Amino acid sequence: MTEEQHRLWRRWVLTVFLPSARQMRDAIVDHGDLFIEDQIPHVVLDFCAHIASYEVTAAEWAAGEEGKILVNHPGEEFVAYVRESYKSLKDAQAEVLLSTASIQKTNTQLATAAGDSGLDTPPPTRASP
Repeated sequence: MTEEQHRLWRRWVLTVFLPSARQMRDAIVDHGDLFIEDQIPHVVLDFCAHIASYEVTAAEWAAGEEGKILVNHPGEEFVAYVRESYKSLKDAQAEVLLSTASIQKTNTQLATAAGDSGLDTPPPTRASP
């Protein structure tokens, strides 16, 4: 790469890629309990290590040094994991929503049937003698 290409790359990394990657890493760390698996998948840990590596590189750039990426992005494996996990969660969510809608419909039907049969009407009160 030319010096100009390096300068532009560093600008993109520092203003776009690294801030977005930090947000993803923070979401992973802050909400690790929401993973489907019992443990955080290796490919996700690789992504977090990549971000840490880039943070060191950004500090080197700030110090006027060349900077070297020590941990590569896990690539397509990470993208596939995110895509498949998201689809799996959306499918599960759809099942829950469908089940909830079905239960609500059944409850409405039962309430309507009870109203039609007079089951929810209080018994008449007696007058005191």
